[in-house]
Amino acid sequence: MDRRTFVKLAAAAGLSAMVPATRAIASEDDDKVVFTEELAAIAANSFLNSFYPDKGLSISSVTQYATIDDVVDGYIVGFSDENGLPYGYLTASANAPGLYADFIIEEGALPPHLTAVKQCANPQISTLSNTQPELPDDAMVYLINAIQYGVYSPTSEQMLVLGGKTVDVPKSVVMSGIATVGVKIDIGKDASVSVSDVYKNYTVTNGGNLSSWVSTTQDRIIAITGRYACVVTALLACAGFHGLADPWDDADAYYELWNLTGTHEDTANTTPGALWGVTARENVVSGYKEFAARRNRSISGRHTANPNFNEYVSSVNNNQICLMHAGLNDENGVRSGHAMAVEGFLQALSNNDYSGLRILQVFDGWYSGVRYINFDFDRYTDFAGTFFVA
Repeated sequence: MDRRTFVKLAAAAGLSAMVPATRAIASEDDDKVVFTEELAAIAANSFLNSFYPDKGLSISSVTQYATIDDVVDGYIVGFSDENGLPYGYLTASANAPGLYADFIIEEGALPPHLTAVKQCANPQISTLSNTQPELPDDAMVYLINAIQYGVYSPTSEQMLVLGGKTVDVPKSVVMSGIATVGVKIDIGKDASVSVSDVYKNYTVTNGGNLSSWVSTTQDRIIAITGRYACVVTALLACAGFHGLADPWDDADAYYELWNLTGTHEDTANTTPGALWGVTARENVVSGYKEFAARRNRSISGRHTANPNFNEYVSSVNNNQICLMHAGLNDENGVRSGHAMAVEGFLQALSNNDYSGLRILQVFDGWYSGVRYINFDFDRYTDFAGTFFVA
């Protein structure tokens, strides 16, 4: 999947088996309250205090978002540094374990909906920026699927998606709950959360990373090859980690991986600017093994449906790069997918109720920096992993 279709993957830190997973944000006995901007801000401050206490970050924006059927899901909280410049975001979802759906902490990183607005105004602009655009007055932010966000304008009947893509969406599809003015959903459809989740603080109890961070960017891949496929890009990162290719400059290796994995044109993706490709998961291991063998390197691998978190922990702890595959529905309800290289994990324990967070640290195929994804926020249509041993 390309960034122009799927807005953002929250890349995440993965936790170990010692900490129990939290599949629900509150027990049945907890009192629920309406999830407001104020509570989202409190949760975001708790997040910063738990994971980034020394960065001097503060909240710059709190934006409500809803699912495509007009049900409020949560808030995207933007962060800024001590100079007031963008420094990432946290998506606080009423349906995510611990409220944290995904986050990015990186200098210049904008919240996904603001990046969509900025790139649709200028598709060539960098996703990292020192300025923060404003949402249109009549706009509402929507969660299209597990990782794809869009900014809908009732005036234009268009959904703006990260990467400069504009999707036509009939007004009747998303207008039923939007207030006449502003960016609020009808209060009757607001989300509710447990107050105890809002005030949770976490202690990092376990984590790990590969011996080196390897990545590239979608823009760089397109610049040197004229094409893009998420699986091939993830495998190029693997090749970089294994010392078989340079992910920033080796176009020939990209073409070779494309061919060895049987990657072919994605005719459903008509976004201009590149040849978009799709890869069958069953070809990933065999294609990469052959790629390595041609360079006198023996690498084995396996593909696993619904891998558990400990498989990723074990792989990282053994300094073995691996892949995460997530099935997603696009804005038309059609299944698509995205693959990412997993290069680390993080585990944290709540100081309040001892519930745990499990997060994977990934190179998402779009940006060179780290993305963090809540492993237990399971809104995927399907999920799989590819594990290599070199």
